[in-house]
Amino acid sequence: MSPHDQPAPEGPYPPTEEMLAQPVDPDFDCASKERLRRAWKTPTGIRYLTAVNNTEVGVWYSLTALVFMLMAGVMGLIIRLQLAVPENDLVSADRFNQLFTMHGSAMMFLFAVPMFEALSILILPALLGARDMPFPRLSAFGYWCFLIGGIFVISSIFFDVAPNSGWFMYPPLGHQGRGAGQRHLASGAVVHRGRQHRGGGGTDRRRAEVPPAGDARQPDAALRVVCGGRGRHDPVRLPAADRR
Repeated sequence: MSPHDQPAPEGPYPPTEEMLAQPVDPDFDCASKERLRRAWKTPTGIRYLTAVNNTEVGVWYSLTALVFMLMAGVMGLIIRLQLAVPENDLVSADRFNQLFTMHGSAMMFLFAVPMFEALSILILPALLGARDMPFPRLSAFGYWCFLIGGIFVISSIFFDVAPNSGWFMYPPLGHQGRGAGQRHLASGAVVHRGRQHRGGGGTDRRRAEVPPAGDARQPDAALRVVCGGRGRHDPVRLPAADRR
């Protein structure tokens, strides 16, 4: 029955005390409870992956974050084994940098932050007296994005394409990577930073463009300050001491 075919409500509103004091029909009460149980029943079989209830999504988040934490812990253990004795050759220098980068990235972005979100999804509806989150399908979609993205990030260490300049991406080391993983991690950081600026509104974004050393095309080594969104280049002459 569509909503347009349902009969219009009848009777006084709000109900009177006499109407509220009347007992509810037991058959109607049992049928209502059964409909509610069917609506909130957890899917079974393969349809369990389509669940959107906060209890299931919160448990998924927690378990996935714990798995990523264990994988990051194994990376940390390999790091400590490499540093256990001098001149150890357990892993190469580049692989050590990859492990160090992925260990910090996984602990921060694949465990700490998702675990806070998992606890929020689990306990917020109960604290507010609600049945579920305001947007349950969006919560489930966020989990699957987290799972797929985390697998891609973690798997880069097995193909020797993981970023190797530290999870904090500090320049200049964060700009010197040549691998595919380095570019992917840098692109994700730029996108995240751009979303923050758009959300803040009115922020003047600037980046400094410094010509490489020994560039004969720019002997004055001018520092160009590019104002984001305006397309204006303001050359700033640097003293000779600062150019070095």
